[in-house]
Amino acid sequence: MADVAYVEHGVIAADIARVYAYRLDFANLPAYNPSVSNMRQVAGDAPGVGAEYRFDLTLGGATIETPLRVVEATPHERIVIDVGPAYMARETCVLSERDAGTAIEFSTVVSFPGEIDAAAADAVRAQGSEQVRIEIELMKKNLEG
Repeated sequence: MADVAYVEHGVIAADIARVYAYRLDFANLPAYNPSVSNMRQVAGDAPGVGAEYRFDLTLGGATIETPLRVVEATPHERIVIDVGPAYMARETCVLSERDAGTAIEFSTVVSFPGEIDAAAADAVRAQGSEQVRIEIELMKKNLEG
């Protein structure tokens, strides 16, 4: 198995409770991830631990139905999700209060069956980091505006 990890940070000028609630409600995901469409909750009664979703993820011209499961949700502090059809990505979102609003850190580990070469790992890391930077910027726009 091969793991590829990356971390991105940002600050959103909004109350931590508002940022946490927005992030935890994955029905919002298409509003800040342009690669996501057709988001639907398939298990669980509300956003939170145990909630499961399916969505269409478009990358490189291909669209893949993708599962997402919330595995941890510590109010106003931390959200952990598992995502992936042919790979497994575990994303941990950590929130903390700052004078300017809410600091947000996304750390992601993408696990692939078998091995991948260094160039492929670098490409996954670069694409994943860029996607998270876009998500942070769109979350900022949606929550600050």
